[in-house]
Amino acid sequence: MAPIRTLYSESTDAKNFQGHGYKLDSRERELESQCNELLLETEFFANKCSEFRNAKALAEARSDVITKELEKKNDKILHLQKKLNRYINDKNQNDLIKKQLKEEIK
Repeated sequence: MAPIRTLYSESTDAKNFQGHGYKLDSRERELESQCNELLLETEFFANKCSEFRNAKALAEARSDVITKELEKKNDKILHLQKKLNRYINDKNQNDLIKKQLKEEIK
């Protein structure tokens, strides 16, 4: 019989291998089972990666929307601030005119 290399040993003879209570079929089933478990884990983690990519894309899209909203609000604040400054300047101008008129009347 041809020598067989196992995962945990040196080259051995199939009769000798089976003679020690090992069965090639059970080892093959065990390896297939481990392979299937690894495939399931790989699929699970691939799905998790996909979920994270989707969550990242959603977060980026939301971030873009929030950024645009903030820019609009900032523009509105700047517009209102300019308007307020004009009103303050007009008030100060009116106060100055009032003061001058009062002095002229005296």
